[in-house]
Amino acid sequence: ENLYAQVRKIRESKTGYERLGEIWETQQAEHPEDWLLSMEIFEILDTTDQQPDLKAKIEKFLNEKKAQTKDLSTLITWGFRLVEYHKKPEYQATLHASPK
Repeated sequence: ENLYAQVRKIRESKTGYERLGEIWETQQAEHPEDWLLSMEIFEILDTTDQQPDLKAKIEKFLNEKKAQTKDLSTLITWGFRLVEYHKKPEYQATLHASPK
């Protein structure tokens, strides 16, 4: 099972948050240029208030990546904006609205 699938399973099941640190360490060792998985893990940690130390390490990593290139800077900045947007009450209301 790849790292993205593991993170997706944790996000969807809302369990296994304790494994996110191990997954991130594996990603850092095996795919150090991959910033997207780090953003996904950051978002989970941010929305669940889990593992603040890990969240801070990932945020530092992402900010370092932002400094490398303009393209990465734009993508990561938008990623952080999405994390903030997903916490807004109006977005949360759309998640809980009944389908028509």
